[in-house]
Amino acid sequence: MKFAPVLRISLLAVFILALIFSTSGVLAANRAAKITIEVTYFDNYQPIRSLDPSDVSDKIFVGNSEAYVGKGIVTIPLTTSSGVPLADPNSDTDVPGLHVERGRDSTGQYVEFTSFGMHIIEEQRESIKFKIKLIDATIDEAVNGPSTKTYENAQDGTCGITEGGGAIDDDSDNDEYSVVEGGTTGTFCSVVSGKIDQVRIYYDVIPIPPVIPPVVNNTNQTHPGNETNHTIPGNNTNQTIPGNNTNQTGGNHTNTDVTPPVITNVNVTPSLPFTFNLTIPGLETCQNFQITFTSNEYPLNVTVNLFKDGDGLIDSMKYPPLNNSGDLPIVYATPMDLRVGSYTLNLTAADKSGNAVTITLGKIFVINGTAIPGNNTNQTNPGNNQTNNTNPGNNNNNNGGRTTRKTTNIISLADEQPTAKASPVLDEEESIVLNTPKLVSKPSSGLVWLFVLVGLNVILVIVLLVLASQRL
Repeated sequence: MKFAPVLRISLLAVFILALIFSTSGVLAANRAAKITIEVTYFDNYQPIRSLDPSDVSDKIFVGNSEAYVGKGIVTIPLTTSSGVPLADPNSDTDVPGLHVERGRDSTGQYVEFTSFGMHIIEEQRESIKFKIKLIDATIDEAVNGPSTKTYENAQDGTCGITEGGGAIDDDSDNDEYSVVEGGTTGTFCSVVSGKIDQVRIYYDVIPIPPVIPPVVNNTNQTHPGNETNHTIPGNNTNQTIPGNNTNQTGGNHTNTDVTPPVITNVNVTPSLPFTFNLTIPGLETCQNFQITFTSNEYPLNVTVNLFKDGDGLIDSMKYPPLNNSGDLPIVYATPMDLRVGSYTLNLTAADKSGNAVTITLGKIFVINGTAIPGNNTNQTNPGNNQTNNTNPGNNNNNNGGRTTRKTTNIISLADEQPTAKASPVLDEEESIVLNTPKLVSKPSSGLVWLFVLVGLNVILVIVLLVLASQRL
């Protein structure tokens, strides 16, 4: 009976471990979902007596960040690479553009869109239209609000924005949104004055289908009425009857495509190599790269992979099938949490038969105010030997010491803000990963041996006490 509690505890521990491993397996089977947002129209109106001007724009803000992640078109992640939903800090601060917040509640994971008015004078209006497309996720449902901050008269088919007449003619009592439940797209129309317009979209991540072992075809299998090596009367012996058998000499045989697509004229904008300087205030590793190329065949399945030198694959973006050159450019958005180091960007293109070719697009460097080792003139990217290098060595004009230069970010963007990133349909991205795990150091070998010796001494004392008690 003494072992019953121990047995129950052991069974409970096994159950908990099994639950943890099964849950982690489910998460690992989900894709890294993303969302592309495109602001298609915006306008402002304020009377002359206004003290608080309208300030809506095509800038897109995420969470409580004071810096926008992009203008016009951006793609941001909804989950981590293992399918875990991302959550942003709550924020009710009026921003000069569209506000986005990711999170999870009792209903599920969601992405929330907010248009701020909050004007003293009700006649002021901020008007904005935008559309969304989910990547590797589907829309579960749309909830208006969910608080008192709602789209007025939504889903009656009427949008209060009159694009030709300007915001002075817009009707703040006629907001509108339309989403496809079970689909991936949605459109939104918001006219806001003294209040706030808000809508929340719940989504489901598309799971990765299980890998089904391929069916092995026995090329020498005989089928009734269609046997190989059958002799036709009057014809040559061992002539194959026309049909659908392997190794036949006639019939409806189709040659299998075994040639990968030919990809040429590859171009990346902005050009690679590309450098992020983490010492520039407000700048994170968030950048869209537009990729174009020519191919000798379509459709193509394209995947862009980002490798960290020495660590392997850290990000992968799979795009919808490209049916023709009109589907280009594709846009890859770098994650926002890249660590200092060098990265390699690759593109893989596969035809409908699965033949694939991989192309190296170039290098991406993340620095922290110091140059990456190389032999460049006043620049942080590795290159050819030149003078005035910032690294100690055999450089001219070095004056016998080390010189550290802060590089200027080569992102060129209006208002000196971080650039948006884009995606297959629109553009790309920002990545905010919460609850970063902490690293816990292991005890030193000396401490381990100390614990072992103390344990042995305790056991020895107990044994001596038992023996002494028996003699007494």
